[in-house]
Amino acid sequence: MILSRRLEVSTVALALLAMALRAWHVGHGLPDFTEEAFVFRKALDLWGDGNPVSLNPHSFDYPSLSIYLHLAIQHVYCFAGRFSSPADFLLSIVVDPTGPVIAARMLGIAADVATLLIVGRIALRFGEWPSMLAMGIVAVSPTMITTSRLLNPDAIMCALSVSALDRLLVYRDRGGWTRLMIASAFIGLATGAKYPAIVLALPLLVAVWQRQPGFAALRAGIVAAVVATLSFLVTTPYLIVSWGDFLRDAAYLGDIARQGGLGKLEGHGFAFYALELRDNIGWAGIAVMAMSLLSVPRSSSGDRVGLLWLTWIVMFGAIAWASIEADRYMVSIVAVSSILMAAGAERTVRLLGRNRQSLMRFGVIAALVLQPVWLGLHSAGQGRTTTQLEAHRWCDEHLSENTLVITEAGGPQLLSHARHAEITASPIFRSASPATRSAFMSQRTYYMVRLPLIVSGHTPVSLLPGESSERNVYPHAVDWNAAVYDVRLLRDVDWVITSQSVRGRFEMDTSRFHEQRRFYSLLDRFAERAAFFESGDGVDGPAISIYRLTPRAREAIASNGGLDMFWWARTVPDDFKLSADRLLRGREQLIDVVPDIPLWAQPLRVSYSERYGPFANDLAENLGALRRWAAAEDLCLAALTVVPEDVWAIQVYAIVAGRLGKWQEMDRMLERSTNSLERHGPIPMEVVLARAEALSGAGDFTGAERQLRTVIAGIDPVSARVARERLIQLRAAKQ
Repeated sequence: MILSRRLEVSTVALALLAMALRAWHVGHGLPDFTEEAFVFRKALDLWGDGNPVSLNPHSFDYPSLSIYLHLAIQHVYCFAGRFSSPADFLLSIVVDPTGPVIAARMLGIAADVATLLIVGRIALRFGEWPSMLAMGIVAVSPTMITTSRLLNPDAIMCALSVSALDRLLVYRDRGGWTRLMIASAFIGLATGAKYPAIVLALPLLVAVWQRQPGFAALRAGIVAAVVATLSFLVTTPYLIVSWGDFLRDAAYLGDIARQGGLGKLEGHGFAFYALELRDNIGWAGIAVMAMSLLSVPRSSSGDRVGLLWLTWIVMFGAIAWASIEADRYMVSIVAVSSILMAAGAERTVRLLGRNRQSLMRFGVIAALVLQPVWLGLHSAGQGRTTTQLEAHRWCDEHLSENTLVITEAGGPQLLSHARHAEITASPIFRSASPATRSAFMSQRTYYMVRLPLIVSGHTPVSLLPGESSERNVYPHAVDWNAAVYDVRLLRDVDWVITSQSVRGRFEMDTSRFHEQRRFYSLLDRFAERAAFFESGDGVDGPAISIYRLTPRAREAIASNGGLDMFWWARTVPDDFKLSADRLLRGREQLIDVVPDIPLWAQPLRVSYSERYGPFANDLAENLGALRRWAAAEDLCLAALTVVPEDVWAIQVYAIVAGRLGKWQEMDRMLERSTNSLERHGPIPMEVVLARAEALSGAGDFTGAERQLRTVIAGIDPVSARVARERLIQLRAAKQ
């Protein structure tokens, strides 16, 4: 195909425009890295302690192609950056991820440029100026601009999907086994980037049916399906060997599609995505798209346009049917819409007549691109900074060292003491160079705890062994969040940070999220909002509020009483408690019963450990580090009441109770924990050491010595050395 000079120049200009708009603020939000970026972070996980131990991601929320592409980019950056070791590279990302993240974002930008070129190639079937129109829509699409700068696989899937569509149209026009297999392979690759591309299988089969007669169509369809499947498996090779992981994640994705997530728990996304389509191609664009339907029954290109419309319908239907809403899901649909706009625009100009077609073309193009250009430029201009980054800078300037912060997800990226300790204890830190370790150690750390957040998923509990006894505790997974918004948890907390990305979703349904409403109301009425950051001129991100808990706020918190042992179960519905009691009564021998807790709470012990335990232990540890012993003790006692075998809670409690001098209470609680741990295997040495300390503090030197000798006789040399030192101290104290 020979292109005119005008089209060549226009293609280059539009490709450069697309790159410029996307690269304008490609470093937005950095050096803070607050976005989800699942595929980027999963690629980092594959490094292990410095080199990939296995390419098996053991997670299939997304297929593996995008993960492997990001892994490749990370290795190239590591090599080009002349890092002394992989550990240096990985630790440097913790210090400042700017370089690797920008390199990864360039992948999304490159994918969009590829999409633009392929869209232009497809639309060229309707003429040169429709081709330029389609490329222009892709270049300025606001959703494609913002999505390309985020580390999600949607832009990659889009480029591969339109490549598949291009090859599919070639096969439909000219036939041939090679062309069919290439189109099928691209569909497999697109699905390897993100699962929704599987819907392209339907246009593929229709194209085969249009091209091949009778039995030949069946044979060609089988070959196409096999090629697409093999292409997908090449990019996601561990799906078969990790079939259980895949089924788990597939069930999770199915729950999200059916039940929705935080912010939209029911209904379908049709209205949301229809408005997204309007913002990307404009009302005029939607009207012109519809004009392309006139070509289906009446022109030689009718089958071609019909195949494009079928592709658009299955793509749009796949997301409009689901409850979840995310603008990035629209990128592939915008790309196909731009092609249909091109076909419709060409049809519109021909219907208007042959006179002054150049003028009409100019008028049609101007009408079609006006709204997308305006919104696209606005989207490209956003990202000079983010609300999270501005909030982080404010915290660095205004929060003192010995203050405790609780923050929602979506807030500033503060480095907590717990995360700092986790990294310094890691093999990566030990293997890094002194200069990189020094850079990490120079970072500001905070006593900071993040509120856990469940946005969707499958969350029933098993009352008895076997799936037949599974029950939903709450109507929806998001209802598990209520417990951590108990205002009593704010006792001895200094600062609270809320993010509109979470708060806004809760406030959309005030009747359902009663606990969250009380939490926000207390902050707004009694706390001091010391800082507020919102999106605006060049600033994007959720609105963030930073509250200081004043004496007045502490009085309001205290008026709600102390934290009880079952604070985490206060929102559990009564009907679940009654049904669980009825089912479990008389069958206690079938479950691992922990004494001193109600029967209905027994099956919730795993749920506590997964959803609340890490948060409660982290908060207790931070409270203890700041010598706020009473609040820390309440959290530890609640944790060990329901999960006495929680070693993390035992260690924190041992420190807290020891500081308070509550040796006898500590011994009783640790004896209960020891009895529970004995049912599950060897007792961890740190628990035995804590028990020895409790016995010693209570004056039972003989019992303490017996515990220490148990540790000395064990196989852990480090624990044995500590036990010998404490035994010497114990004997000195006895004398």
